[in-house]
Amino acid sequence: MDNNNKAFMVGQWKVEPGLNKISCPDNQVMLVPKVMAILLALVKGKGEPLNLETLMASVWQQQVVSDSSVYQAIAQLRKALGDTAAEPTYIQRVSGKGYRLIAQVKALPTLTNQTKTATDTQTMAARVVSQLSPSKFEKNWLANWRFWLVAIFVTVVISMLSFYKPWQAPELQTSPLSIAQINSISFQRLATENIGQSTKLDGLNDVLLTQLMQIKQMRVVSLSQKSSSPNTQAVIKGRIHKQDNNIRVFLQLVQVDSQEVIWARVFNGEINDLFALQDTIVETLLALFKRQQTLPAFKSALIDNRNFDQYLLARHLWQQRNAPALYRAKSIYEKMQQQQALFPLAAVGLCDTYHYLHIYADWSFEQALNKCRPLLQQALAQQPNLGQAIAAQAMLLNNQGKKVQAEKLFEKAIKLTPNYPFAYMWYAEMIRGMGKYKQGLSMIKTAYALAPMSPMINRSLAYAYLNAGDRAQARFYYRRALDLQRDYTNRAIEELDFLPLTIERARAFLLWAKKYPSIMRKQRSYQLTQAQIELALGKFDEVVATLANLKGQQVNPSFKLFIQTSLAAAQGRYHDVIAFIEQRIAIHQDSARYAGSYLSVLYQMGDDEKAYKAFLRLRPELARNILNPEPQGEQTVTANNRYKLIYFVQLQARRGKMKLVSDLAQQLDNSFAKRATSKNIYYARWLLFRKQKEKAKTMMLSMMNDGWLPDYSAEFSPEAIMKQLFIDVGLGDKTYQALLKRNRAQVLAGFN
Repeated sequence: MDNNNKAFMVGQWKVEPGLNKISCPDNQVMLVPKVMAILLALVKGKGEPLNLETLMASVWQQQVVSDSSVYQAIAQLRKALGDTAAEPTYIQRVSGKGYRLIAQVKALPTLTNQTKTATDTQTMAARVVSQLSPSKFEKNWLANWRFWLVAIFVTVVISMLSFYKPWQAPELQTSPLSIAQINSISFQRLATENIGQSTKLDGLNDVLLTQLMQIKQMRVVSLSQKSSSPNTQAVIKGRIHKQDNNIRVFLQLVQVDSQEVIWARVFNGEINDLFALQDTIVETLLALFKRQQTLPAFKSALIDNRNFDQYLLARHLWQQRNAPALYRAKSIYEKMQQQQALFPLAAVGLCDTYHYLHIYADWSFEQALNKCRPLLQQALAQQPNLGQAIAAQAMLLNNQGKKVQAEKLFEKAIKLTPNYPFAYMWYAEMIRGMGKYKQGLSMIKTAYALAPMSPMINRSLAYAYLNAGDRAQARFYYRRALDLQRDYTNRAIEELDFLPLTIERARAFLLWAKKYPSIMRKQRSYQLTQAQIELALGKFDEVVATLANLKGQQVNPSFKLFIQTSLAAAQGRYHDVIAFIEQRIAIHQDSARYAGSYLSVLYQMGDDEKAYKAFLRLRPELARNILNPEPQGEQTVTANNRYKLIYFVQLQARRGKMKLVSDLAQQLDNSFAKRATSKNIYYARWLLFRKQKEKAKTMMLSMMNDGWLPDYSAEFSPEAIMKQLFIDVGLGDKTYQALLKRNRAQVLAGFN
């Protein structure tokens, strides 16, 4: 085993160091060189534990690496061998001493020994044959069946020994991912160690990500340190370490599928020259991938070290997404501006800060717009093709109502910087604002693929699903956004768009509105949300006043029509409801989206024949499956179609056609029995319809005791439906009014 390239056995595995390959009868694995070197070092240790320093010196020699490099190599070797740390059969960790090989190591038979074995076998065969009598054989060869049996047997044995080598594995060709094959990478935010007050080092993450986004023909995804498995071929990960004035950046390129380290490097720099450090890292990565940037994100001629350090600190503060940190970032950027040191990306950073002050603090959009416009003009004068600046300019134009110009700039920004997620997000929000919900959803999904850990993009994706009518997905991504940013300022108001309205949530909104009156004034859409709360509290006059105040103002027309629709439904003006729904259909050119509301108002009006014809027209596929089922088939009941089927069954019953849907009604009963269902007025109405009066009554009282309020964003005409249910189960209108009044009073307690 002195020859490092000589093959040998470790346990059941044949090891071929020269090929970086290990194999067994049913598998073959290619190892990266460092992992093979770890295995050879353990073999040379002959069962004795080797500490981390010994393994580093043996494998990495003069390179400076961290302990994690050894741990990762050991983990990869264990995975290749099918070994585990909990129950090791190959590699054992000895506490305080290191790692040792516990599997048996054996040399393979040499070619000389193999030849000798075959020769001896042939000699033996000849001897056996010679023992047979030639004279007898010649006289009666048919009778010498034993001769033929032995001869055939010997021939087979010789053939097997000559051609079959049990230690060789099947020729399976698997190999690690080649760097040349990589066209998608994730950048996982680098951990920071021992940085103390040097928070600008955390901003180095944003700089490296910005640089990577510029790489041509490479999809680059941004991840946090705690991200799950990336959806790219490889991931760049590592950490930033500070010691005195020295900075060390450890980077690894890891294949996602196999978790093998494809490439690793340590970069050394100084705290006073971080620009040179990031420049070296980027140049190395470009050479590694053999790619170029669409354009350099930072022009060295425009930046000195001090200004770059200030930019890093401001980016770190901007990432905090809270008013105090944003005002500090604003102060740093504006000081750079006064010193005429605001290079293009810093100008974009200051504009981003103004935009965040509009979202997370009390700035109006007009205030942010007036500040941003000259900044972006300055940035584009110095770097005309800076995608980030072009995208920000497009976003501002959209908010000014200049959508045609904005669309052209968004397309240009995406072409120049295809990995910039906010270009897609802002573009998606513009498209959604135009009522193009499907296109908007597709666009924001692209932004999410590039930055899945961004709370802002998760919230935007949640609203895109809400606009598209998929409330379940909308709630999922909104909750995900809250998990990513638990201290989100506007949580109390935006939750109302996704989660059921309760006393607790209504009170939280009123407290929030009292705390942030300036945000309420500047965000007109929030005033419409306030109108939803006023509807739930029965304050119809205040809803009318809110709608009047917004007349002529730039506000989402579909959202405003929704509030008008809800108010008309609450007041029983069902013909006005139909008119408002038809206006929303005209805006979005999507009658299917508003089918539920339209059918509900017809049902509430008691126009059963018109409702039946409308169902056939608006839900043709579902109607066809119900009325013309496949032979021996049943209508599949799902979470998405359950309440649509309930509507049709109850409508048919009112039309005197219950016999036609009796089987479907039974399937719905079975569906409710199998799946847990949240309490709601439509389920209560179904229970009453199916003669389960006591169960319906219990559910309704439970909903009231849990703080039920009429939620017009989730249900059509909830007050009228709940009132009728109380009457039908025998509780009466007075009980309903008393319980609703109690819940509304709990919301308002302490506010009057």
